[in-house]
Amino acid sequence: MAAEHLIDALERQDSSILLLLLGFQEPWLQEFHSQEAVFWQWLGRAKDNVTVPGEEDILRDLKKEYARYIAEAADLLLIVGDQ
Repeated sequence: MAAEHLIDALERQDSSILLLLLGFQEPWLQEFHSQEAVFWQWLGRAKDNVTVPGEEDILRDLKKEYARYIAEAADLLLIVGDQ
């Protein structure tokens, strides 16, 4: 269940980035940040419900990669904002 919500949040963030690149500022920037909060919420829930061996490692890696995604998205948003 948590995985579905994580995927949905990522898909919505990707859509927000695409719309920002196409020149639409609002409400897509707000949507991006809103979905970031949703992602962290569901990741926390998943971490609270680890039941399968190796799942904790997967979630740790997911957290690391998602933080990298957010950092790269922030860089991209700065570039788009400067144009």
